[in-house]
Amino acid sequence: MTDSLHARLKGNFVLPLAGILVVALCLGTLMAYFLEWVRPEALRYSNGQAAVLKSHQAMIDQETAIRGWLLTANPTYLAPYTTASGVLASANHEAQLQLRSDVSVSAQLSSMVSAQQQWLNTWAIPAARSPITPATLSPAFMDEGKQLFDAYRSAETTAEADIGKRRTDLSQLAGQLLTAAFLLTLVVGLAMVLLAATQSRRLRR
Repeated sequence: MTDSLHARLKGNFVLPLAGILVVALCLGTLMAYFLEWVRPEALRYSNGQAAVLKSHQAMIDQETAIRGWLLTANPTYLAPYTTASGVLASANHEAQLQLRSDVSVSAQLSSMVSAQQQWLNTWAIPAARSPITPATLSPAFMDEGKQLFDAYRSAETTAEADIGKRRTDLSQLAGQLLTAAFLLTLVVGLAMVLLAATQSRRLRR
């Protein structure tokens, strides 16, 4: 009788304990994947996207400053241009640093930076450093600047959209992992409660 009771009690604990170990292993795997890969990747894309947006704002500030200088000949417009130049370089470096492991995005960032340099070297820098003349105020010169900036804007839009999509995908994956962990805990917990209740009824027989 004692041996039989001992075996029954042992059976009552073995299965729940096994269930606890299984759910702990599954939860540990899910959380390790979330903490070691998903969350850091999402943070990198978030930081990279912020850097791209900061870079774009610096480009807008530079273009506004140069056009203000050309239209007014007021040198105070060149101060924001100079400040934005430093911000641009820093933001580009940060974006490339954060996203260097993504080959596709890195290529898009390189195209974006190349388009920035094309606008700067071909139009913005000459406009900022040269005296204002009829040539620099001509519709042809202004239109050239616009076309080069539009080419940059197209490259920036492509890169920023791709980065944003990858960030969104990672955020969704993170949510799915956390939901799966919660549901797994809930299902196994309910199963253990039902199992314990069943074993308890058997003991009373």
